[in-house]
Amino acid sequence: MGETAALAHRLPARTDTLLSLIDHWAKAFPGAPALGALDYAALRNESTHDGDTAALTTVESHDPLVAVPSTLIGLADGAVAFSAQTPAGNPSPGELLFPVRRDLKETDFVRMPQNRLIAMAMALAKRYEFSRDDRIYLSGPFDDPGTWLALVAAIYAGTPISLDPEGATLLWILDGSDAVVDSRTRVLHLRTTSETFADMHRRHPELTLVNGLALPEGCGLPICSDPRDPPHTVSTTLGRPLGGTEVMIVDPRTGMDRLLYEAGEVWLRGKGLMTGYASGSRAFEAARFLPTGILGYLDSEGRLVLSDGKSDLDAIHDDDDDDADTG
Repeated sequence: MGETAALAHRLPARTDTLLSLIDHWAKAFPGAPALGALDYAALRNESTHDGDTAALTTVESHDPLVAVPSTLIGLADGAVAFSAQTPAGNPSPGELLFPVRRDLKETDFVRMPQNRLIAMAMALAKRYEFSRDDRIYLSGPFDDPGTWLALVAAIYAGTPISLDPEGATLLWILDGSDAVVDSRTRVLHLRTTSETFADMHRRHPELTLVNGLALPEGCGLPICSDPRDPPHTVSTTLGRPLGGTEVMIVDPRTGMDRLLYEAGEVWLRGKGLMTGYASGSRAFEAARFLPTGILGYLDSEGRLVLSDGKSDLDAIHDDDDDDADTG
């Protein structure tokens, strides 16, 4: 934790843009690896734009050597959308727009200002102690905010981003590909089943395994495993909120809090949530809690557990009907 905790004393006062973080490391550690074969100065040069940028840049590539510089260029004066589809509305400069399917119908876009992404990335880097001595390998699509969350956490901490999993100390696997674990791996994040987590823990008890709530509206991973918790909880819970994020379990009909172990809708509030949808179809105020539409409960230690694997609220109303029938 020492080096990561000390970053606050070395980073510039202004850390609300990705380019400010990259500029800092380029000056502080010339020649230090950043992304693949690029050091921070080279990454900065790749991300330099000539003249005005478009109000909205679309990035479709999943090659990090293309996607990252293109995104940085687009954010210089405008917004960036990770899709060939043009978002509705008028995004603000500095926003990242991630596609999300709502109600199994049209594709909308989550509006995520880069300063909010950075705030959540800082919390992620601190939780898992990202440092300049680590190397992170990311295997996930670039239209997924969870990929960007880990990537920005690495940039914040000065952690080299590797294009090869061999020798990486941090593995961030979001696309279902196999995790190549070796003696240097210390943190592994997977999107997989609880059974796979339990099996991975049996085979690699030395690893810090990361489970969590994949939610585009919350920068991709607003709730995740806490290394301070017993290892077996990784396969049975989704962990705790990242720093700066609050979670509440609510009866969606009344807005009243549920007790521990009582199922309800998961509501979130914090500095790392979206500012809204590009279509404007659902208003969202940052000071209020965001209803997620996900059903779960909190255990006695504040860890989130999904209810019976369900991610909707039908079960709540089904229970109400059952109560009415038996009453």
